Amino acid sequence: MEPEELTFQEIKEITDGFAQELGHGSFGVVYKGLTKTGKDAAVKVPQKECSKTVPWMTMQDQMKMRKQLRQMADQHQHFNLLTSDRYNDLESVDIHKKSSDVAEDFIIGRTDEKKKIIDSLIEAMTEKIIILPIYGIGGIGKTTFARLIYNDANFRFYSQVWVHVSPIFDLKKIGDSIISQLPEKQRQTKKNLIVLDDLWEDNPFLLEDLKVMLNLGDSINTIVLVTTRSEHVAEKICTNIKPYKIKHLTNDMCWEIIKQRSAFETRDDKKYLTSIGKDIALKCGGVALAAQSVGFMLQSMKSSQWMEVKNNNIWKESISDDASLQNQVLASLKLTYSYMDSCLKPCFTYCAMFPKGQKIHKDDLIQQWISLGFIKPTEIHSIMELCEKYVVQLLGLSFLQHSMSAPTYEGAYREKQDTLFTMHDLVHDLAVLLLGDEIMDQRQQGNTLSSSCRYALLTDSSKPLELCLSSCARLTALRFIDCRRTELCGAAFAPANFLRVLDLRECHIQKLPESIGQLQQLSYLKAPEIQDQLIPDCITQLSKLNYLYISGSEISALPESIGEMAGLVHLDISFCSEIEQLPLSFRNLENLVHLDLSHCSLITGVSESLGSLRRLQHLDLRWCTSIGEELPGALGSLTELQYLNLSHCSYLEVPDAEVLGNLNKLKYLNLSSASSPLRRLPESLGSFTELEYLNLSGCRQLEELPASFGKLCSLVHLNLSYCWCLNNIWDALRDLTKLQCLELHQCSIDVFRQRQHVSSKFLHEAMSNLTELRFLSLSDSLYLFSGGQSVCDSFLGWISNFTNLEQLDLSSNNELHILPDAFGELKKLHTLDLSYCCNLLWLPKSISEIDSLKFLHIMLCNKLDKTTLPQFKRREVILPHFVVRTGDGEPSSNLVLLKDEDPTDLEISRLENVKSVEEAQMIKLLDKRTILDLKFEWTRDAKRFVEDIGVLTELVPPSNLEDFLLQGYNSLTFPSWMMGITSYLPQLRSVSLKELPRWSTLPPLGQLPNLSVLKIEQMHSIRKIGGDLYGGTRAFPALKQFYLAHMDNLQEWNTIGYSDQDGANVLVLPMLSKLVIEQCPILRFKPCPPIGGDSCHTGSSYKAILSWGGDSAS
Repeated sequence: MEPEELTFQEIKEITDGFAQELGHGSFGVVYKGLTKTGKDAAVKVPQKECSKTVPWMTMQDQMKMRKQLRQMADQHQHFNLLTSDRYNDLESVDIHKKSSDVAEDFIIGRTDEKKKIIDSLIEAMTEKIIILPIYGIGGIGKTTFARLIYNDANFRFYSQVWVHVSPIFDLKKIGDSIISQLPEKQRQTKKNLIVLDDLWEDNPFLLEDLKVMLNLGDSINTIVLVTTRSEHVAEKICTNIKPYKIKHLTNDMCWEIIKQRSAFETRDDKKYLTSIGKDIALKCGGVALAAQSVGFMLQSMKSSQWMEVKNNNIWKESISDDASLQNQVLASLKLTYSYMDSCLKPCFTYCAMFPKGQKIHKDDLIQQWISLGFIKPTEIHSIMELCEKYVVQLLGLSFLQHSMSAPTYEGAYREKQDTLFTMHDLVHDLAVLLLGDEIMDQRQQGNTLSSSCRYALLTDSSKPLELCLSSCARLTALRFIDCRRTELCGAAFAPANFLRVLDLRECHIQKLPESIGQLQQLSYLKAPEIQDQLIPDCITQLSKLNYLYISGSEISALPESIGEMAGLVHLDISFCSEIEQLPLSFRNLENLVHLDLSHCSLITGVSESLGSLRRLQHLDLRWCTSIGEELPGALGSLTELQYLNLSHCSYLEVPDAEVLGNLNKLKYLNLSSASSPLRRLPESLGSFTELEYLNLSGCRQLEELPASFGKLCSLVHLNLSYCWCLNNIWDALRDLTKLQCLELHQCSIDVFRQRQHVSSKFLHEAMSNLTELRFLSLSDSLYLFSGGQSVCDSFLGWISNFTNLEQLDLSSNNELHILPDAFGELKKLHTLDLSYCCNLLWLPKSISEIDSLKFLHIMLCNKLDKTTLPQFKRREVILPHFVVRTGDGEPSSNLVLLKDEDPTDLEISRLENVKSVEEAQMIKLLDKRTILDLKFEWTRDAKRFVEDIGVLTELVPPSNLEDFLLQGYNSLTFPSWMMGITSYLPQLRSVSLKELPRWSTLPPLGQLPNLSVLKIEQMHSIRKIGGDLYGGTRAFPALKQFYLAHMDNLQEWNTIGYSDQDGANVLVLPMLSKLVIEQCPILRFKPCPPIGGDSCHTGSSYKAILSWGGDSAS
């Protein structure tokens, strides 16, 4: 009998709408059919199709769904038995492309709009709260536009908050989200930038409550960006600034997006396709999301298919009555879905189980796909390879987007972060629409009973499931939302016998109910932070469970029969710090692929089980400090491992790691420790050609890297910090051409000491090969050079070869005197850290040519000539060290550039260049409540344009200031805020007064309640310390450290603070623990020193020593 091709409609007819089920096969459901010739037939619907077809729905339900989707499903002409040339045929997708390779799109057409908005925000900065609504139709790019402003350098010193506002308005949740994202210490001190994304609520009373909540105080400046589809909502929520309607993109801009997303320039037929592509761009209606999704869809299409897309009738359909939408957006999304490969569709629609705006963990999503049976391996690709493909495609289509919660800049080159996604709300709406009655969201549907849903999101884990679902027969995935206030009960999930995914992460789990054992189909269980000491033994009866996550639980033991869970693939018991012993049966979990025991500090019995876990690919034993003191041989047999983390694990108490020599599939290896005795790495390490991350920090006795080290051709991140004894580092590094992050803090980098008769040319060549380097740390490493200053300078000069370098850490290098001019070649440098380089003298002018430089750290660079700090032709500043400059012929200095800056630390030097007191007024220093550490510096004996007291009078610091330094001030008196410093700056913890030659009295610092450190230096007009400094009784209640230095004319220190009720004298400084007196040659204490001699240093202060009693001084 010849095989016959049937369409989907014909299959429906011969099975009478999938009316009679014959049974379940290993790959799907089998239905009874009758052919046109009267012969019986069996029709199998593969599992991957089952999730999207209609066999569980009545004909009426099918008609309802078809009406909702406006016959979108009819775009498919065949079902299962026919093949079609889909744009994203899975076998044609590059298997090596990962989701992490999908870069953020170039933003097209918003530059001028962004500048206009930022200018208006800056102009309105005088207001304590600014609420700017950005409104426009769905998909036009409101969120992307808000993100452009959010990431702009103008707001880099703001506390930043991003909140997705649920369509179900909840003021408390919005407030809780804001609070959780603001560091507690800075909630009342920072300027804030808050984005409320996708606001729907139009109730004027609720919106007024929202505005009241966003007003964080009279002294706090807050900018709020609100995105909304509704002009009505925008007008109600705005304050001080007119709502901004985001413009449609031009047709040319949409065409640029399509070309970008479809890799148009690489096509051979681009001349023919240009006019077709422009017509498609026209149909996108100026909406970015439409152009993005269609553009990616076109990427793998033939020219004939481009024409089909152009002429598709779906563009003409009236899809939504929502005035806030534009037909082209939903049309493009539906069109894209209609061409989507059938096995990708259920993976996409399942994403509706993640609430709008919620961050989706990539690994979590993949595990749930697998547990629901969406992913079936092929002869070509494994399950994980297919999952990676699906994620790449959904990202390319903009059906998934990278989350706003990206790693911070300084952490971007550190250990690999979790990959997080979100869904655009329109895409989420599409997924919900496609599922129809198959998904129930109790937050949206309330207490309406559902009888046919396959997926459910419920809001009360203390109630029986029957109160929410009239039938649980089809329920396969259940998640509880925001249920931490009520205790989980077994009846909340037990009736769902066919449940495959159970997510309890938002539940309060006092005890995992025994009824968990009834869920015989359960494949995925997430139940963290169980409070009870035990989990029920019946969990081991869940033979199909492949994912178990109970991290952070207080359990003291795993079930003894855990080895019976033969199907378990993923097990995470991290942070279960009460578990002391793994059960003997643990070794029977032979199918385990992922095992996380990190921070189980008491656990033992691991070594005995490892030899049986031959399929492990991910093993995390961080901070497992009791598992044994030597690397077990069995570890070397885990040849499938791709991730191995032994950081601070007791296994590292060994001199060599030869056991690891066979693990050549590793991509991640962490052997870091506080002080590891490890001396040798496996000689076969060079065969680890897939290794991307290697951390050996703290291996202080490691003398040599293997000769094959240079063969680690995939290595991207290498940390050799605290590897003091390494002898061949540059030999090993010279061939690592893909290296992007190199950390050598306190590492032996001196090639001249390591290799005799080595030439400078060798080192130059070795460094020249590292062209991909983005992050380099040489903190506290230059002292190890033995070749002299010239050699060190040459080495630093060669750093300029790293032209892609974005972050350079040279901190804590006392050997650093100058930086080479060649540093100006580092055109991509973003952050330069020179902190604690105590002998650094100046910076080259070429630093000013690095336009990308945003952060320059020079803390405690006491010898640095501040006049050599960068001067930029553009009107930007490098903070926290700001140098006041006067331009030739300019009526004012550059001090006004600080008007819109509000860093945590601020040092203003060369204040003698301020040309008027109005300049100091304009920066409104008092309102900069982010500042905690502030330094004012005048250059001694330099010419002034304005009296120092005039400038200082206007530079009143914010009241939350904690650390203050005043240096070089040359007026005779203090401004009023200095004399009333207790009321102006009550939070001060540290005060330094230095080089104030004309002051003859001291401000009343003694009444500062929190002052713990005081330094007074080079104030040659001061002759006496006493009541003026104390400011009253009970002076310096918290002062612990007092430094006096170079006070040539200081004669007397009266240490009596006041007399008590009995007339006895009470000494000042009751909490003082350290007193340092340097170069105070004529100082005497009256009547006695304020502190015991063992806690004092009195260098070159002879009379102070005598008044102390001679020998008691140290």
